[in-house]
Amino acid sequence: PASNLHHTHTLTMSSIATPLITIGMVVRAPRRKGNQIQKNKKEELFLSKATVVTLDIDDAKERKASILWDDLAPQPILCLDDKTKKRASFLITPTFPISKEEEEELLLSDILPLLSFEQQQQVINTAKAEEHKQWGDELFKLRDISSAVSHYEAVLSLTSSLMPLIGSTIIIRMNGRATLAEVDCINNDYDSESTTTFDITYQTKVGSVEKETTISKSQVLFCILQQDEIPRIQERTLLNLSRCLLLLADMDKSDTNRVTKYCNAVVLGCTLAISCSSYHDNSSCQPSLESKKITATTEEKARYIRSKAYAKLHKYKHATNDIQHLLRINPQSRDALQLQKKLKLQLGKEKKLNKKLAKDVCSWVNHVTTETEQKDEDG
Repeated sequence: PASNLHHTHTLTMSSIATPLITIGMVVRAPRRKGNQIQKNKKEELFLSKATVVTLDIDDAKERKASILWDDLAPQPILCLDDKTKKRASFLITPTFPISKEEEEELLLSDILPLLSFEQQQQVINTAKAEEHKQWGDELFKLRDISSAVSHYEAVLSLTSSLMPLIGSTIIIRMNGRATLAEVDCINNDYDSESTTTFDITYQTKVGSVEKETTISKSQVLFCILQQDEIPRIQERTLLNLSRCLLLLADMDKSDTNRVTKYCNAVVLGCTLAISCSSYHDNSSCQPSLESKKITATTEEKARYIRSKAYAKLHKYKHATNDIQHLLRINPQSRDALQLQKKLKLQLGKEKKLNKKLAKDVCSWVNHVTTETEQKDEDG
């Protein structure tokens, strides 16, 4: 109970190799699935942040702590860029109202302290993009998916802007598709940033005739970093972010609306990764063999992840289309071939269901029509 928070028990469990744990401390622990921690299924084990509310140290063999879990929905990190502008928002990940905290009792041996950098908020707030990328990767390996997402989004926040500069390359939403474009002119509205427009040049396909148009700020999806200190940091971050969001769609069952929004975010993240990769490959007159290989690898991974997200959204035709493109890149991909089989089964089930529904509707219409005709005759 929260009333016990005023106690200041401090516990050093050196005899059983347990780190220092105190009441009120933010920690990390394996999140339960059902009633048992899935230690026997490593792939299903994931960690999450929580706050220690009570300690039970009477039993020397089974020392326990009650914790309050953080909401699984990731939270934005306050980033201070080179211009000292404060930004704490997500570009890809959906945000949700924080749900009610759940309390749970765990063995102290299952509880871990936060990583050293997580205990230095000022360091996090002023970190560079490459540092957030490294921290996100560390947390991803630990299977703390929510925390990893926050740092991957920080990378994007520091390397992309939805208010691009003249001459920058952006990804825009054009006729329902992600399209690369160059900013030619910015028409500022100083009274309202949301009504600012951009004159752009774009191509519908690589090698096609360039077109010019004016777009609103709401059509800008992403601004591509043209000179990476870490090669292709944006597309690599987008891939890992998409992987994490797909996992969150499986983990966060608090609301079906969340699952849908996570999956839509995966689709967007993968689409942007493919567009970034295409830009880097085509920005050079003669892309190297290594550059082409990276682009193909990015597209292969992004299409596989996006296909799984489409499948969760029951958009099986879109999912199948991605897998077909992937298999053109890598015909021997076992994961893609397995997913293709599953999608064929789902499409078959969907067709049978649609036929049954159509048959039922026809039967109902015939029944109603017959009843109406009989009533007319009787009348």
